[in-house]
Amino acid sequence: MASLLIFPVSPVSEREPQFRRLRMGILASQKRILSLRDIVSREYAAVCWSQIPFALPEPSTISLVKIGLNGQPNCATVWQHLAFLAESARFIDDATVGSFIEDLRRTYEFLQTNLQQSKATFNQPATAMWLNIEATVASSIPLEVLRTSWTSLEKLLLDSPCDAPPLMTVQPFLGRFLSLLKDLGCKSLYYPPITPPSSGAAKSTFGLLRELWQENILTDVEFEAEGSTISAHKLILASRSMYCRTQFHGPWASRSESKGSTEVIPIKEMTYTTLKILIDFCYYEEHDWAADMRVKENDDFSVIEDKLASLGATLEAADRWLMEDLHTDVQRHLIPGIRCFIRPDNVEDFSKIAEDTNAHDLRNYCEEYRLRNAETVLFATEADKSSNT
Repeated sequence: MASLLIFPVSPVSEREPQFRRLRMGILASQKRILSLRDIVSREYAAVCWSQIPFALPEPSTISLVKIGLNGQPNCATVWQHLAFLAESARFIDDATVGSFIEDLRRTYEFLQTNLQQSKATFNQPATAMWLNIEATVASSIPLEVLRTSWTSLEKLLLDSPCDAPPLMTVQPFLGRFLSLLKDLGCKSLYYPPITPPSSGAAKSTFGLLRELWQENILTDVEFEAEGSTISAHKLILASRSMYCRTQFHGPWASRSESKGSTEVIPIKEMTYTTLKILIDFCYYEEHDWAADMRVKENDDFSVIEDKLASLGATLEAADRWLMEDLHTDVQRHLIPGIRCFIRPDNVEDFSKIAEDTNAHDLRNYCEEYRLRNAETVLFATEADKSSNT
């Protein structure tokens, strides 16, 4: 009975977007009448207009339901329509971009809604029918992008942050149809779990340079004090001491003695112990060089004197070599034990050392100490002079 009912084919309306009219006109001229079973509701025109004509008037939805039809096109037809849209994209103009993109979106959406049938009828993995673009709003899609951004399913890649030529990662416009792409077999990547190595595993530059120094590798300068020598790298010393930087381009360069390929520079103004403290300090970001110079509760007078002498010598050497960090560090070690270090009998001598080494806070401390304890300082000084005569 349904096959006996016939309906005339609708002529092409002027209200149809321009890009539809030619194709719809050809279909309408090829087939003048439709049987009831051939009817597809105009509601689905966007997803199949390039493949089938439409009836006018259309049978009612109730009539279609009674014979087991729903007015929808089959997915095989919609796939053919999608291929036609992709092929005709090069003829789209600015005025019809919006309507074209809407037809394309609804076509993808229809196929995704009918996944099982879409998968069963899909047979064009190599056809460039997928508009892979970042824009999701038609008004922001340039014509050139619309015409040149089509690709095939076999060249699309899911779950990738970037393209992997010839594969292209799925862009936001197609990202709304991931279920369809996955069911059709679109390629995707598996990323094995991996944990970055701990940052503690990497050695600092200072640590690496210190290893070279300790193993005497690539050292290029050698100092001699009190008959003992110590090697170093000029680059390290020049980076930590402005004095060394200047000397390597001046007096040390001209008066150094040759010893193999390493320069030997005599140091007469400090002891070997003090020299080693300076060079050690150059190779450490943090270094407790003064652990043996701190005042302890059970230290007797002579031990305290020796510790003060060592700290004073280091302060003078740091000032001479223009090592500001070490100069500050010496004062940090001196000040906590200053009540033991600075006494009435040595305050004047140490005040002079502080002044000569630009340790201004220590100098001010000594001056105030001397003024506030003038009588005691005078007595101790006179007594010291008497004991020496």
